[in-house]
Amino acid sequence: MQDIYISIGQNIRRRRKEKHLTQESLAANVETSAQYISRIEGGQVCPSLEFLYRLSAALECPIYSLLPSTAPSTSTSFFSQELASQLNSCTPQQQQFLMSFISWFLQQSTPFSE
Repeated sequence: MQDIYISIGQNIRRRRKEKHLTQESLAANVETSAQYISRIEGGQVCPSLEFLYRLSAALECPIYSLLPSTAPSTSTSFFSQELASQLNSCTPQQQQFLMSFISWFLQQSTPFSE
């Protein structure tokens, strides 16, 4: 279980640094202490699901990007996760339209990349 905490902490640290935030500024954004952020990033504690959502909002990233990956990290898996995330935010009517469009697109005899 400790490996999961370490992985979550590393993901949070990586994202925080990408956003050029200090532990103090991130802590202020999520209304906690810099010491708690440090303990999370060090894998000493695992934040609650609610707190992970607050962190993802403050870091402007999807929550799944803070969680450990069960599969090797590849651009394809990231694309699939991002696509799934976008589809989940659509209405059922939008999802149906997109599925119809994708089916139509894949049935076209002329590739668009030529």
